[in-house]
Amino acid sequence: PEAQQVVLLADFLDWDESRGALERTTDGRFEGTFEVPPGRHRYRMLVDGVPVTPPARAYAAFDPTASVDG
Repeated sequence: PEAQQVVLLADFLDWDESRGALERTTDGRFEGTFEVPPGRHRYRMLVDGVPVTPPARAYAAFDPTASVDG
């Protein structure tokens, strides 16, 4: 809740911070919309410049037929 900036770092964004910036909503959450190709993807977050991997989410499956590791 105290975060000032949140960025999605992801392989589908070429790990480019400028492509993954999230916007703060009026209720204080951070949101963003991204085109994600089918398949398995790696991602992590930057919260105020500090890398954070969401717990148990080191991998994400965006293809509903794909299995999820982690």
